[in-house]
Amino acid sequence: MSKKEISKYIFYFIIIALAIFFCSYKFGKWKYKETYSMEEFYSNIAEDNLDFKKHGYYVFDFEPDELDYDTILSNAIEKDPYRGSNFYGYEYTYKIKDGRYYLDIDYKYYINKIKYVLSDIRISLICNKIKKLSDYEKIKATHDYIVRYCEYSYAGSGAYNTLYQGLAACNGYALSFYRIMEKSGIPVTFETGDSHGWNAVYLDGYWYNIDLTWDDLGGRNVSYDYFLKCDADFKGHEHGSSDAPKSYEVTGKTAEEYYKMFPHYQMYYYLCIFLFIAAVIVIFSTISYKRSKKKRAKKLARQNAEYEAMLRQREEDDNW
Repeated sequence: MSKKEISKYIFYFIIIALAIFFCSYKFGKWKYKETYSMEEFYSNIAEDNLDFKKHGYYVFDFEPDELDYDTILSNAIEKDPYRGSNFYGYEYTYKIKDGRYYLDIDYKYYINKIKYVLSDIRISLICNKIKKLSDYEKIKATHDYIVRYCEYSYAGSGAYNTLYQGLAACNGYALSFYRIMEKSGIPVTFETGDSHGWNAVYLDGYWYNIDLTWDDLGGRNVSYDYFLKCDADFKGHEHGSSDAPKSYEVTGKTAEEYYKMFPHYQMYYYLCIFLFIAAVIVIFSTISYKRSKKKRAKKLARQNAEYEAMLRQREEDDNW
């Protein structure tokens, strides 16, 4: 047996072994994670959510309680408010086998890993534009840009919809602001209550309430009725998170001036998509051309060989 044949059989063996392992994991018991308490289970689910996993598989020696959405969401937010808040739903089933409970759970998110990366790219660009500003200017510039750029819509949530689509619900406004402040080094929280989301931000020794959603009056109209407010001035919310004796005075540039600081990111987004598609077309066209050229070369070589064989045969026939 030649070395080439041995290598081929080794390759086939590895492929078959990997296929068996994958099927055993995917459809067998190996994929299920041992779970010893509901507290541990909820903690594991939170980790799944932060990694944007689509599925979770767990095995119990006891019958698991009915899952509680609020507990799952609060655990994820406690670990990481930005990533955890993108979780919004789940579906699960479980079966009993050999006295053990095998649970399969499917997670639902506002964004996936790709959109998470794209959102962070846009956020990094925004942070880079405001990095030389004072903390107050960073807060106001971010507030004005998001409120000016985005329109309120129930149809979208999360930072991706806010910063790329320009359409989002309160979740999108608050999470975008949270992440930009976090990456800019300004203490910030993500607040929730009564099916609404907003923020609290730390400035000059005090925490202030800020609600970008309610400051969006539609179109290009930016309000400051919920900008850096103390609790006494922060009306209409389930709770306030400010320890400031009074609201912060609004000063500085206008919303239009801050908005013009930022380039037309959406144009770059579509340009990147165009370049990506163009690159894919070029790559596949090049591969296709090379394969076609190789096939033509093989065909020509085969035809030449056949022609030479025919000539040799004729020569032999003539000599005969």
